[in-house]
Amino acid sequence: MKTVSKTGVKSLAQVREGLFTGNWGSKSIDIDDWLIRACWGTKATPAEVLEKLMAPEDIEDLKEGRLPFESLKCFVRVWCDMGKPNQN
Repeated sequence: MKTVSKTGVKSLAQVREGLFTGNWGSKSIDIDDWLIRACWGTKATPAEVLEKLMAPEDIEDLKEGRLPFESLKCFVRVWCDMGKPNQN
């Protein structure tokens, strides 16, 4: 069984709070939060998205705010609908 890091626990707590309140606010959200939220309701896991869908440039775009969350969520859903092919 994998252990969860302190950052992972914090990320899960933020996701849980957002799911209950519907308020994601303007808090600084790390990549793990974005990936968990984007995969919610799909058959994708954050690890699959990082390995098969996203290039390092895409991750930088997320960090720099050049890729909105809604776009990431849409990309993940379309990718799942396509059968999750390896895009890297």
